[in-house]
Amino acid sequence: MKKLSILLVLLSGFQVFAQIIPINRQVDWTISGLDFMLPNPQTIVNVIELGATGNGTTNDSPAIAAAIASLSGAPGVVYFPAGNYRLLSTISLPSGVVLRGESAQTSRLLFDQSSSGVNGINIGGSASGSFVAISSGYTKGSVAITVENAASFTVGGYAELVQDNNPAWDTAPASWADNSKGQIVRISGIEGNVLNLAYALRIDYDAGFAPRIRPITPASNIGIECLYLERVADSGTGAGYNISFNFSANCWVKGVHSNKSVGAHISITASTDIEVSGSYFHHAFTYDGSGTRGYGVMLNHHSGQCLIENNVFEHLRHAMSIKQGANGNVLAYNYAFDGYRSEFPNNFAADISLHGHYAFANLFEGNICELFWIDDYWGPSGPYNTMFRNRFTTYGIYMSSSGSNMQHFVGNEVTSTALLQGFYTITGSNHIQHGNNIKGTATPSGTGTVNDISYYLTQAPEYWNIAGTWPTIGYPNALNSGTNPAKTRFLAGELTVCPVHIPPVRVQAQVLLQGAYITEGQMHNTLRTNNLLPLQQPFNRPPWNYAGEESVISASEIPANTTDWVLLEVRNPSNPYQVIERRAAWLLQNGTIADLDNEPDGVVFYTLTQNAPYYISVRTRNHLPVMSANPVNLPNLVPHDFTNPAQVKMGSSQLVFMGNSDYALFAADINANAIINVHDYDQYAVQVSTTPPVYDPADCNLDGNINLQDFTLFRQNAGIIGVSEMR
Repeated sequence: MKKLSILLVLLSGFQVFAQIIPINRQVDWTISGLDFMLPNPQTIVNVIELGATGNGTTNDSPAIAAAIASLSGAPGVVYFPAGNYRLLSTISLPSGVVLRGESAQTSRLLFDQSSSGVNGINIGGSASGSFVAISSGYTKGSVAITVENAASFTVGGYAELVQDNNPAWDTAPASWADNSKGQIVRISGIEGNVLNLAYALRIDYDAGFAPRIRPITPASNIGIECLYLERVADSGTGAGYNISFNFSANCWVKGVHSNKSVGAHISITASTDIEVSGSYFHHAFTYDGSGTRGYGVMLNHHSGQCLIENNVFEHLRHAMSIKQGANGNVLAYNYAFDGYRSEFPNNFAADISLHGHYAFANLFEGNICELFWIDDYWGPSGPYNTMFRNRFTTYGIYMSSSGSNMQHFVGNEVTSTALLQGFYTITGSNHIQHGNNIKGTATPSGTGTVNDISYYLTQAPEYWNIAGTWPTIGYPNALNSGTNPAKTRFLAGELTVCPVHIPPVRVQAQVLLQGAYITEGQMHNTLRTNNLLPLQQPFNRPPWNYAGEESVISASEIPANTTDWVLLEVRNPSNPYQVIERRAAWLLQNGTIADLDNEPDGVVFYTLTQNAPYYISVRTRNHLPVMSANPVNLPNLVPHDFTNPAQVKMGSSQLVFMGNSDYALFAADINANAIINVHDYDQYAVQVSTTPPVYDPADCNLDGNINLQDFTLFRQNAGIIGVSEMR
């Protein structure tokens, strides 16, 4: 999970990206993995209660299908008590469903399908529209693209951006690898025919090869946890995967033991934000690579922003295979050993394989493996792939692709001095090489200092429970002296790590806005009645940069008494400048801040400690933000009252008196920087000419118009300054 750590980075001033690799050759790897904390649906369906036996002989597939169907499309957990569940059919998972076992040792799914060409577990969405041409904006770092017609796209929706393969790198064409270069993107806003993107593009696209984009509807919020999976037999009729993700987003595999696959243990295709961690993948039926036979985790067809972390791989042809334009993924702190392939020599099996068709900008960090190989069987890989602080214990680092240029090799170790092992073979051009410890020699010469710590983390990962200061691989550490948690736990006999679900905490608060205030603790709901409230939370842009996915499908889901969206924050009780977690929510007419489910007991937070104190703060689109005067014990049974100066830091200086004992937030902080001054007027002056109705910050009284009334609010409040923690 990523987004909360990004916020802490920004607040602390920690420099994530060091400078051995220049910024223009990096991408934002901090965004890999889930967009949110691991969900824990409250509805649980036990497969035994739906007719499963778990006796290892009865076909339990119908009972599992019934358990999934019983959720009726709502989020929920399908739970497997201890047992051996024989499955003759594929498990197909809809969005929101989590498969969860008692443990990966005791809850065993045995896939005994008649054809080995089908998948064990299938997770897939679909394309939901036709491709439209992109006319501009298709360059690395861009967060806005102009399309021929934006009518088929929606704010908050996903899309697949591709181009035709370029013969300059598509030197081994294959129909299944068409349109390899691409990216799965999320639309954060639409202005005419301009699509705003939640995250930047990671490469330049080629105008002469028809860059284009289409909407997709991914399967999402699907998890597989704490289970043992085994493919019982290989009929030789295909190469199905144990788990398949296709057109999927924000899904996860955690604490899973996968024993024997036909094709790859996990295939991730045209997907984004998939997280695989704490799992153990080992053995296959054959290892010749045909149809991905003998693979562990495979990322392909421009899958991106996935996090493959803290896993163990044993006796596989490729533990991690990256190909067909996969990009922006992080594969980190994994342990792979005893690689095996059908060809001689059998142990020359690449644990990490960059396998052609232009995979680019992937980060490999902190892994302990035997062989890293960039091959050219399917042509060259793309640029910016980064090998950082990994250890390779047998054959080392090997490139046989002279066309795979602009790669990065920094701080790696190659340890074996055995005959015909310990390679550091680099082909191609324009690479960055620095501080690699090759059998005790700094390579290139004179680069024995590596100050960079991580390219996606700001501190040791939460599973770092081993001796030694992080990072333990690469200079200044002695060659082959450190380890990583995946290897340590495997050697201790702990094969998987089942996720711990933190109970959610609900936070209750109430606040009034000066601009929308009517009388006696009430605000108007003009934005709601005029259908001006967006379906997706509006704080996904500067200065808030909140990446939460709070949204509704239609306006009918927005409570009729809603005044606007607000951003509710929970802060560190010892350092209120540090935000722990944020959630976008409804502000109702009576000042109540309600979650999207409109339940009366507050807004759900997922990372907080039960019965612990935190500061609470509230931000809006155009009113002065406020923070609680003191830490509040959460969950709080009584809403924190931001209409009471005694409960607000710096008291009445941060609130405007409205009469009837009511205090409200000052209006006209149009640029949302907690200071009302001429810069707010500058934005008002730009937006005042906008044709109503509008949903713009300069509409200080929230009536859908920008006019003299809004200027009057600015003039009244100019010079008001918010507390330093909110600026």
